[in-house]
Amino acid sequence: MIPPLSRHAYLAAAILLLSLSGPVPLLADEPTVVVQPEAENSLSALLKNILGDTDRHFDRYQGPDDCSTEKLYVDTRELMGRFADAPEQNQDALRNYILANKQQCNCARAIIGKNFDILVDAVGSDLSQVPCP
Repeated sequence: MIPPLSRHAYLAAAILLLSLSGPVPLLADEPTVVVQPEAENSLSALLKNILGDTDRHFDRYQGPDDCSTEKLYVDTRELMGRFADAPEQNQDALRNYILANKQQCNCARAIIGKNFDILVDAVGSDLSQVPCP
């Protein structure tokens, strides 16, 4: 059994330690939110992998519902590469490019494939606005 005086000493020590540790995060006035640019970095890495793949070339994407001309393919790849290198600086340019017409949209969709919706979201748009199905 702990003598009564010792119990008070333990209780006082515990209260002192808790008061020195600072505010509890749940009780803080404003919670701190840390935004991680992981999605942006992941998309940049994905684009760099797609654009760096030596097996991907115009012949693979040639078609009426993909990239209709080689110039369109090259222009789309170039803009996606610039976006992968500096997303914030090239976000508006890529969004405007994709939304400009069906051919450009189809080519971008063909190049990035199943991750097209992620790209559209990353450039600040949504699938309801894109001119390609």
